[in-house]
Amino acid sequence: MKKFRTMLLILLAFLIFSPSNIYAKDLPAMKTNQSMSLDGKEVEANAFLIEGNNYFKLRDMAALLTNTPAKFNVSYDQEKNSVVIESNKAYQVLNNDLVPIEVKSAKAIASSQSIILDGQEIDLTVYLINDNNYFKLRDLGKALNFGVDYNVEKEEIVVNSNEEYKEAEAEKEVVKEEPKAEVETNKAAITYSNEKAAGLSLNVLTVPNASNIGFRVVRANDSLHGTEAFSSIISRYNPKAAVNGNYFDAYNTLEPYSTIISNYEVLKLVGNDAGFYVTESGRRGVIANSSLLINGTTSAGKSFSVWYKNTPANDSTGIYIFSPYYGPSVDVKGGNAVVVKDGVISSVGPVDGKVLIPSNGYIIYLGPDAVGDGYIDRMFQTGLAITTEVAFKEPELDGQRVKEMICAGPILLKDGVDVSAANKGGYESKISTQNAQRSAIGVKEDGSVVIVTTKATIADLAKAMKALGCVSATNLDGGASSALYFNGKTITNPGRKLSTLLFIYEN
Repeated sequence: MKKFRTMLLILLAFLIFSPSNIYAKDLPAMKTNQSMSLDGKEVEANAFLIEGNNYFKLRDMAALLTNTPAKFNVSYDQEKNSVVIESNKAYQVLNNDLVPIEVKSAKAIASSQSIILDGQEIDLTVYLINDNNYFKLRDLGKALNFGVDYNVEKEEIVVNSNEEYKEAEAEKEVVKEEPKAEVETNKAAITYSNEKAAGLSLNVLTVPNASNIGFRVVRANDSLHGTEAFSSIISRYNPKAAVNGNYFDAYNTLEPYSTIISNYEVLKLVGNDAGFYVTESGRRGVIANSSLLINGTTSAGKSFSVWYKNTPANDSTGIYIFSPYYGPSVDVKGGNAVVVKDGVISSVGPVDGKVLIPSNGYIIYLGPDAVGDGYIDRMFQTGLAITTEVAFKEPELDGQRVKEMICAGPILLKDGVDVSAANKGGYESKISTQNAQRSAIGVKEDGSVVIVTTKATIADLAKAMKALGCVSATNLDGGASSALYFNGKTITNPGRKLSTLLFIYEN
C-alpha cells in the first residue's frame, strides 16, 4: 500500500512539472448504473461511463480475474514511468481494491501514460479519475484475450474469463462490401447496403419517395419518461426499419432533449436543434432550426403563444403546456396555471408546488416572470374556449402540417452545402469533434431518405452524406445510442436502452 502511494506521488509530480501536455482533454465520467456478471456470477460493476463506454480501474479488474484463466498482474515501473501488465500471472489483491464507487460523477483526464504488456508497449485508452487509472473494458478484453459482451435486455456487462475476445458488431472491420439487399413491395423497395464513401464504411438504408412508405416517431414505453431496450420497442411495433432519434439524458433523468412530434401531436417542445420531419402530404426534409410555437386563441378573440411543452418548468419567463403525456402532475415554483378541460378553461390562478394535470385536457403554465401585471386577468377567464395550432419559425415549413419530427444535430448539409463546421458550436466535444459511432439521416433531391450508421467525425459524416447524394442531412444521437434495424435484422446494436426512435413502414 505504501509503495503504491509512493509511486502515485511520483507519477503526479511528473505530470505536474513535465513541460509536455500529457493530458489532452477532460471528459465527464458518470458512475455506471449497469449490472455486471463474471463467468455467470453477479459481481459489482465499479465502473465509470465515459462517452458510452465502461471504464474500470485496472487493479479492480486484476482483482476480479486473479483466480480465473484470464488472470493478470499489475505493477508500476518507476524508471520507465509505465504501468506494467503481465498476463497469465496471479494478482495479489490490495485493501483498496474493489472498493465501491461512492460518487455519481467525476472528471476523467485523458492520459498518455505508457502501458507495457508482457514486455511490449501497447496503445490503450486510459483516463485518470480520482488519482486512479481507468481502462476501457473492451480494450482490456482485446489485449488480454478474455470475453466481453453486453446484455441489452438486462443492461448487464458480461465478462467471460474462459472465452476468447470477440469484437462488438459495430467495431468489426468491413473487409468487403455486402451485396445490396432489396425488399420489394407493390410500389417501392427499401434497400440496405454496406457502402464506402468519403473514406468511411457505412451501413446505408435508403427509403424511396413512395406513397406506400410511412414514418412514425415512437417513444420508449409509450411514455415521455424512461428508456427501453431497442429490441423490445421493435417487437412491439414491428416496423420494416428503425433508427435512433433524439439525444437524451442516459445517466440521470432518462428524459429526451429537443422537440418531438408523433402523429401530429407535439409530445415535447424545447430548443431549436436540427430536425428531420415528415409532413401531412408525405414530404420529407431536414431543417436547421426546429423552433416552433404553439399559438393559442381564446373564444374572446385574444391570442397568446406557448414556448415549451412537456419539459421541466426551469425558465421563470417561459409559458408552458403540460399535457397528460407528461404525467399526472407537474412541479412548479410560483407563477400561474390555466387549467383547460375538454377545450374550455375550468380554472385560473396562482400556483406553487405540485399542480395536477387533467386527464381530459392540459395546463397552460406561466412562469412567475413570464407576463406583466394584469395579463392573466385580461387573457384568461373561466368558461372561455381555447384552440391551438403549431407554427414553425422555419420559412420552408410555413403552412405545412408536420406529422412526425425528431431533432438532434448538428445539421450536416443544407441546400447541398456542407454546413457542419459552422453549426457544431454548442455541442460537446464528443459530438462536435471526436471520432465516434454515429447515426445520421438525410434527404435527396427526389425526396428519398438516406439513413446511415458508422464510426466517424461530424466533418467526415457530412462528406459521406453528401457523397451519398443527400442535399440536406443532420446528425442524430450516437455513441452507445446508435441503432439501426432493417427487415428483421439489427444492423447496428445499441449499447444501452433507448429513448426516441424513428420507424419506417411499408404498406
